[in-house]
Amino acid sequence: MNTGSLLRPCSEIKESFPDVNFIGIRITDRREFGSFLRMFHATEDEIKKARKNASFSIKNSGYDSYFAILDSSLAVDDEFEVKEDATKTQIKAAFMKSLKAKKLNKKVLSEFVELVA
Repeated sequence: MNTGSLLRPCSEIKESFPDVNFIGIRITDRREFGSFLRMFHATEDEIKKARKNASFSIKNSGYDSYFAILDSSLAVDDEFEVKEDATKTQIKAAFMKSLKAKKLNKKVLSEFVELVA
């Protein structure tokens, strides 16, 4: 895929509206995620870290920030539920699971707020 075709429309609009922040969001499956990031010259280390975080903010595109998000991270259940007789280990596991989904949401949301504010 030619990244030039992705950059041109937003770049041209950005020239007309320099005080506006343009934000792109791309939700991909795990297979497409790496190749999408490589189009924007992400290194293998960046891709590995992005897969772990389930998201990546691309700065070298026509957008002020272009968020790539793994679709599997959006399906994560972030509810905190444990049985009444749960052990400390089970409570800790449920708590860590709920925080995992919030970590992605907090990271993307905080950068999004910076661009909007």
